[in-house]
Amino acid sequence: MPVKIARSNPSTIVRAARAAGSQPYLPRPGFQGRCKIATLHAGFGVIRGMSDYSDTAASTRNKVAGGIMSRRFWEIVLLFAIALSTGACERVERVLQAPDGINLLKNGSFEDGVIPTDPTADERFTAGPNVVVLCDGSTRIDHWVASGLGPLNPTTCSNGKTFNVLDYVANPDHYEPNVPPCPNSFGIAAQEGNRFVNLVEFFSGRPPRNYGSVSQDVQTNVGQRYELSFFVGSSSEGRIVGDKSGAVSVEIAGVVIPDNPFPAPPPLTASNWPLGSGRARFGFTAVNETTTLTFHGTTVVPEAKGTAYIGLDNVSLQKVCNIVFALTVGCP
Repeated sequence: MPVKIARSNPSTIVRAARAAGSQPYLPRPGFQGRCKIATLHAGFGVIRGMSDYSDTAASTRNKVAGGIMSRRFWEIVLLFAIALSTGACERVERVLQAPDGINLLKNGSFEDGVIPTDPTADERFTAGPNVVVLCDGSTRIDHWVASGLGPLNPTTCSNGKTFNVLDYVANPDHYEPNVPPCPNSFGIAAQEGNRFVNLVEFFSGRPPRNYGSVSQDVQTNVGQRYELSFFVGSSSEGRIVGDKSGAVSVEIAGVVIPDNPFPAPPPLTASNWPLGSGRARFGFTAVNETTTLTFHGTTVVPEAKGTAYIGLDNVSLQKVCNIVFALTVGCP
């Protein structure tokens, strides 16, 4: 059973919960409720003090013209101030929140997935670039579904669906991740680990409407805040055709996403991923118990003719809550 600490500081809550081998939880009312109650208590304390002062002052000054120091005057002024200050509680709560570091997505770095050994299979491994070109609807990458229209002149897989919607890049495990010389013929390494997704396809550039997508369903709590983050990659490799204007667009049903789509960094090197602080990230409030996260390849240049590489790696979805719990025991 959870341990309930009615009134205590965060360190006491954490110590008590750990001693009991349990997770603490915030007592009711929530942060905003406690913030507003504390503000009201403080405000009424000021009112009482100012009322006492105003009565004394008024008696010595004979309450000139009713006296602006009258009790009623201070009650009105301070109640108005309290109403304004309690509105700040929501802003304070948002500032004091943080993601808890627990990734709710499965296989967020795309490290898990079966690499085919049959050279005649629809989805077959090509050494050198180290890619498996996927069919529409493929679930070869564990916990992810690939989709897309494919190139302008698509072929079909044996199941009748479009072939060549995107690349699953699977570099050998014995290479150090993201350390040159990179472990494939294009010189492109993963941002994390050894595998990642190219939302297009190295060998066939295509217009943005034909770029691929990957998606995953995750269980969420309606009304809970979350943070989604990921890395978008680019490459200066000359053999990768196209105008290199790639970006990633995120789709979450019922959620308006700011700054969408998220552009790839300028292609300055063969394997170009942003530094840690440059990862794409945004917060949102869940509106469904099951949230589908879809990552589309796209462009930020309206007249773009298309590219053959948009990297996606290291995708993370984390709960956001009070910073004390986020950094100690995790969000409830």
